[in-house]
Amino acid sequence: MRRFMMLTAAFAALAIAGSDARAQGRRFADAVGPVTVGPVREGGSYDLPFILWGGEAATFHANGLSLTTKPGTIFASQGFTFRLTPGDDFVGQVRNYLAGRTPFLRGTFRMIGMAAEVLSQDPRTQPVVLGQMTWSRGDHLVGVAAIKTVKDLRGKRVALQEYGPHVGMLDDVLKTGGLQWSDVRVVWVKDITGPNGPAAAFKAGKADAAFVVTPDMLALAGGLTSTGSGAEGTVKGARVVVSTAELTRSIADVYAVRKDWYDAHRDLATKFAAAYLKGAEEIVELGKNKRDARYRNLLTFMVKTWGTNTLPNETEADGLIMDCAFVGHPGNVAFFTEKNNDNGFAAFAKSSLDMAVKTGIAKTRGTIHAASWNWAGAPFAGYLQHMGEVRGQRFKAEATVSELEALAASGGITDRVIYGFSVPFELDQADFSAAQYQAQFDEALKVSRKYGGAAIAIRGHADPGGTLVALVRSGIECKVLEQRGSAGAWKYFLNGGELVLANARGVAAAIESGRFDCSTTYRPREVLQRARTLSEARARAVRDSLVAYAKGKGITFDVSQFQSQGAGIAEPLVPTPRSEADQARNMRVEFAIVRVSAEAVSPADFDY
Repeated sequence: MRRFMMLTAAFAALAIAGSDARAQGRRFADAVGPVTVGPVREGGSYDLPFILWGGEAATFHANGLSLTTKPGTIFASQGFTFRLTPGDDFVGQVRNYLAGRTPFLRGTFRMIGMAAEVLSQDPRTQPVVLGQMTWSRGDHLVGVAAIKTVKDLRGKRVALQEYGPHVGMLDDVLKTGGLQWSDVRVVWVKDITGPNGPAAAFKAGKADAAFVVTPDMLALAGGLTSTGSGAEGTVKGARVVVSTAELTRSIADVYAVRKDWYDAHRDLATKFAAAYLKGAEEIVELGKNKRDARYRNLLTFMVKTWGTNTLPNETEADGLIMDCAFVGHPGNVAFFTEKNNDNGFAAFAKSSLDMAVKTGIAKTRGTIHAASWNWAGAPFAGYLQHMGEVRGQRFKAEATVSELEALAASGGITDRVIYGFSVPFELDQADFSAAQYQAQFDEALKVSRKYGGAAIAIRGHADPGGTLVALVRSGIECKVLEQRGSAGAWKYFLNGGELVLANARGVAAAIESGRFDCSTTYRPREVLQRARTLSEARARAVRDSLVAYAKGKGITFDVSQFQSQGAGIAEPLVPTPRSEADQARNMRVEFAIVRVSAEAVSPADFDY
């Protein structure tokens, strides 16, 4: 559920007005100001910052549901004594870190990337990422009705919090749609929610789209698959364009430490990573029985820690945990060690530093280090329960297919498409070789890994020209279709009402009604079915070729995420084709990132 109100007061002193529509952000170094770098304070205990996010549940649990480490807890058993301190003011966190008040830094990977220029000015304070905590699944981009897919963001005003977790999410969304930061007008706002947040700017008409947390998404659009009606405070036409419920590899929460502390305390750093993962494992187990007293005590502690103005009750606290996906030990192994992982440490470090420079948040690239240790050795081995796990298929094939078919039949699939691109084919083409379509296959595989919570529908489309000819000729032959007008401007009427040939679904419904079965010459029903069968076969051929290509390259991907479909003539780009060029546009196989319901996704303890 809710990353809500994270960093709400974080940048009050350095915020810019929500009406500012610059693409360039303000330099992070100017926000931090001058800070004298000092040695880390040593004394047997450390300040450990926490932010308003569900991943902190594991930290609280490991510390004994106390702001100071209790004896006999996970952290205590690894030799730690912590003072948990609020860290929603990320700029304040950076100042404390530089001054040596704590060696720890807590944020999202992209937030650390935005701060990396400042953190890297002294080699002692270069950040070393110790481990990944979670992926977000509770952050959303809500847009006006005109924004159907991410491509439609071009030229639009997009509201998001300065230096916040959604800056990186916007970067990912723009890349998905083939857009640049210069293609949108960024409306920088002070807070992540509330009167100075993106939702307020969107509601006031100052932005066409806004990056928001779950409560604000619900307030604006009514739900992930809903559209705002204008009632009960929603904004008429507002809908979720993309969410981390699908864009599962965008916001990575991490712990980092100063390099000088890491070099001097490598053993402790390793134990901290193991201790957090142990806390996460136990929280995941406790969360399976929400009536368990230990889990209820955790929720109570979260409400008490953040206060009821921020976290009103235990239900909201549980939702905060549900909005994050713990990655556990398997996720960290994948993040730090998996070769060619385009959602791993190396890829995130590059994209984070690139983003900081191209947005003007940094003038130069900083440095981000990865902790280096044996993930299969001590202190992980024999301590953690979920080592060496191999994740099964993410999607329930039958449920996913059923949902995609129902959406296609109702015409509602277009409202669930986040982004799509097409593969053209020739009239008699049956083979889709990797030699010809490698670029498209690479894009599909990369997108599928980034959008791990969405189904990738491979949808075959046929040209409706032959079906329309068969329908008109059979209708006239059987005298069930009346033709009026003149050449080039004919109109056709069935049962006294106009049958619009540009309405492909209406044409298909008329044929399937049986009114045109009287013709033995043109047989429109057979022509319609052949188009549907052909589109299914081509979609299947593309899927098979893609799977073979990925396996041949040794690329790890979830086969269950890809589902082939035949759309037949239902969704032509040119409804009434008049040339070979029109026909060619209609003959295509489309890769579509489609939002599906939670029922189509298999539950898992950890997301990796």
